[in-house]
Amino acid sequence: MSKKVTGFFLILGFSILVLSFSGRAVPPPMEDAPYSIQETDENGFVIVGTTVSDRTAWTNDAKILKINQNGEEEWNKTFGTPGYDSLNSIAVVQDDGYIMTGETASTGSRKLWLVKTDPNGVMLWNETYGSDWSNGKSIQGTSDGNYIIAGYSDKYIDREDINHKDLIKNAIDSVYALFADTDAPGKDIYNSNGVNLLLIKVDSNGNILWDRTFRRSGYDYGVSANETVDAGYILDGTTKIDENQNHIWLIKTNSNGEEEWSRTFGGSKWSSMPAASILQTSDSGYLIAGYTESFGEGGRDVWLIKVDKKGNEMWNKTFGGKDDDFGNDIHLTKNGGFIIAGTTYSFADRIMNPERWGDIWLIRTDASGNELWNRTFAGVSWDNAYSVREVRDGGFILAGSTIANGSEAWIILKTDLQGHEEWRKTY
Repeated sequence: MSKKVTGFFLILGFSILVLSFSGRAVPPPMEDAPYSIQETDENGFVIVGTTVSDRTAWTNDAKILKINQNGEEEWNKTFGTPGYDSLNSIAVVQDDGYIMTGETASTGSRKLWLVKTDPNGVMLWNETYGSDWSNGKSIQGTSDGNYIIAGYSDKYIDREDINHKDLIKNAIDSVYALFADTDAPGKDIYNSNGVNLLLIKVDSNGNILWDRTFRRSGYDYGVSANETVDAGYILDGTTKIDENQNHIWLIKTNSNGEEEWSRTFGGSKWSSMPAASILQTSDSGYLIAGYTESFGEGGRDVWLIKVDKKGNEMWNKTFGGKDDDFGNDIHLTKNGGFIIAGTTYSFADRIMNPERWGDIWLIRTDASGNELWNRTFAGVSWDNAYSVREVRDGGFILAGSTIANGSEAWIILKTDLQGHEEWRKTY
């Protein structure tokens, strides 16, 4: 692993400690984490993320895991470089395997990574994008047989050296940005070294059809993107307002990725929410999920924002208690409501979890964002869900991280339609 990447992760760990002692309890970054789960045609599931390859050298490999409908492993593959590698999102290519995006850091530069495998997880090809600081956070298929990727990149940003100029400051800023919030003015306030929100369209062979970057502050992170009913795209992310707060940034583009409008959402406190996921609703509006420190019961709460087709807010809801609670993923349910997965500190099981780390949290709402029920799933320490899907039998499948036998592990948890646990497996 290069000295630059090793240094980054050492300082990232230091930054988490700084944030913890400063009262900002954010979910700790897990070394083994599944970030995206999808159901396959045969009712099984495929999951991607990252796994430790060498704890001494601080290196991770990307991992893809295939399980059947009962959670039994069918196969798993790891691949990567001598540096840090992770896959953040996966799309199923019908009868032709899987396409995934994430990041790879083989030479100290963090590049957006695009990987294609066959149905058995064997890599067919991979491509990288960006210069020093790029990442693919989500990938979705489009109606024309291509793919849209959301993320961030330092491409087109003039800077002296983001990796060396002020390493501690950049590492801490990165932590804040990853767990951050968006009503920014129309000009750069915090204009420094950083990254731009990125949108890329590629064909089925990974060839770039076009790419677009969007910048407000210079610290702009793309999180997710989806095709819209008018063949354009909606993407969300976060933009830095000043040293102490981030806001959500919502952007609508046409079919060529050119901006049609954008909106920002946030409050007065730090980290009014890093947009975790965005959906288009049946009325052609959009729903965003994440968390906010500005509103709710206390700490950080899960935040749901509904906007119309022009991005104007229609309503917003918060979910949480006195401690920190996070929403990491959201999806439509068959009844027109929403399912949200994340972690809760407020309602964690204090018998199973006396150290007050978070438990996996699952929230079901109706189409207006009113809670129908919520469920917590406890482990022996810290547990977090990164991804959730409704499955064909009407239940839900969650992918997350847990502590098992003293170290981090992937956890896959299956529930029924009412959120009651049917089985859980660790890998």
